[in-house]
Amino acid sequence: MTPDEFTATYREHYPRLVNLARRIVGDQATAEDVAQDAFVALLKATLHDEQTVPRFLSVAVKNRSRDVLRHRKVAHKYAPFETFGPLSAEYALSVALFIDIIAALRTLPASQRRAIVLRTYAGLSEAEIADRMGWARGTVKSHTARARASLRRELAEVA
Repeated sequence: MTPDEFTATYREHYPRLVNLARRIVGDQATAEDVAQDAFVALLKATLHDEQTVPRFLSVAVKNRSRDVLRHRKVAHKYAPFETFGPLSAEYALSVALFIDIIAALRTLPASQRRAIVLRTYAGLSEAEIADRMGWARGTVKSHTARARASLRRELAEVA
């Protein structure tokens, strides 16, 4: 294929191929890339009949479009959390608060941390915590109260 023939083929088929690719991949920029790739493949191909060029280009666009869709599926499956789009302000604040709570919990003595986590986050009663920890019920109350007071102070400093 001469350069002039290639240019004529490009001008004739490019809009149709971009439209075909856009219907498959869903966006214009990727569709244009796919159509360009089909013409690069045409340059590398050895075709014996000029009548097969339109069919070759269509098949190349369909195959490359499927490759793009497969790549998107795999990339989405293994994408880190941050790539899923912008987060809402409420979500960002809740994550920040969660991080602050975890940091504040780490400042507590282990016994207070266990008592407050079992009471507040696990939802156990004082009796259940006392039984589980082998403590008296009054010990659970005092550890939980001290932990809450410490957490209030820690989180007040953050806010």
